[in-house]
This record gives sequence, C-alpha cells and structure tokens, in this order.
Amino acid sequence: METGWAWALAGLGAIAAVRVLTKRAYASSAVVRAYVLAPVDRPFTADETQLLIARWLMGVNWITDKVGSGRTLNAEAPPVFLTLPDSYGYVRNIAETGDVAAYVLQQLVEYVGRRPLDTELWVVLTRGGGGFAGSMPQDRFAMLGDVAIESILGNPGAVIDIIFPEIPRQDKWGFVTPDAQTGALVHEVLHLVLLAPDLPDSGIMGSWDLWPNVDVEDLVLQLASTSAFFA
Repeated sequence: METGWAWALAGLGAIAAVRVLTKRAYASSAVVRAYVLAPVDRPFTADETQLLIARWLMGVNWITDKVGSGRTLNAEAPPVFLTLPDSYGYVRNIAETGDVAAYVLQQLVEYVGRRPLDTELWVVLTRGGGGFAGSMPQDRFAMLGDVAIESILGNPGAVIDIIFPEIPRQDKWGFVTPDAQTGALVHEVLHLVLLAPDLPDSGIMGSWDLWPNVDVEDLVLQLASTSAFFA
C-alpha cells in the first residue's frame, strides 16, 4: 500500500494528494470513506492497486476543485483494500441473480463492526460486482462493480458486454474508458454526498462519461454549498 500511495503522489502532485490525505484528521466531522474489495481468488496486483488509488484521488480532487467552491470534500485516502471471503464466481453470481449491494454492505459491516455512522458515507469498488453502479442514501452507501474497476484498469473488453445491454456494442466503448468510469465514480459520490438527482443535461449528473471535461450543474453547486461533507 505504501508503494501505491507513493505512486499516486508522484502521478498527481504531492499537494493535491496530501490535501485529501490530511482529511483523516477530521475524525469528528462528516467524512466519505472509500473501500476496494476483491474476492479471495482475484486479488488486485500492486499495479492495479496503484491505478485504483490514483483514480480515487483524481475523482475526489475534481469534486473539490469543481464542486466545492473553495471548500474541500472530506474524503479519506487512500481507500482501504479488503479481501472478501468468497470467490469471484460467487460474488459475480450474486451480482447477476441477487442483491450484490446488500451482500457487499453486509461484508463491510462485519469488517468494520457497525453500519455507517450518521457522520460518514461509504463508497465501495467491488471486483465481482458486475455492472452494478448505484447509490443507496438510506444505507449511507454507494457501490460500483466490475464495469468501473476493469475500465479504470484498462480492460474494457472484459466488461463491454455487461454495460448498457440495450446499446449496440460498437456504440459503448466510450463508456468503458478510465476517464468515463472515473466520471461514473464521481457521479455516484455526488448522488450519495449531496443527494443530487440524475439530470438530463451535459453536466456530471447527466453526462458523467464526458469526465473530466464536463460541466457541474447549478443544483449540484447549491447542494454542495451547505453540505457537511465539505469544509
């Protein structure tokens, strides 16, 4: 993990990365906590870990710069990497036939020893989570699965057939780039942190696949101005 953190610092700039890291000091404030989960038989390599850390930092810093209006998103970094007790096939089967978000939340509750506090939100990337991407504000929890992870890691062919099955395959490649799925991650964080709705426009709540060159809606800026998760 130290190697991955050093790589992220070198790749993104020490000032930007430390700005996020130092938010760990705000233990009594509202905070976004990030987790990355891997099945027992599909752990992340060192290089994959580095890429996921870097993309989380990029997303969080983008939110601070574009949404915070001078305030910083209180987000812990780097994410906590955990190993699930089950195989990739087991988790993926839940993603395809059951409630993978409920499964992941229960695994995290067992690890942490409690559900999210009123002053915290959990954002989770789960290998095996298939095409799932969603925010569950009632549980103070958001999750993204294989589409986000494999796209960020540069493996779009592994997930092209599970994202937007109603869209022709040749028209979907723009949704599975590292930038597009970092945008999806940012989009879900804003759903969770601000309760921002999907919007039919060219902004981050409507066109996340255009990240990072995407607008921020006035409603998002308004919600962020009073959010306890910015300081």
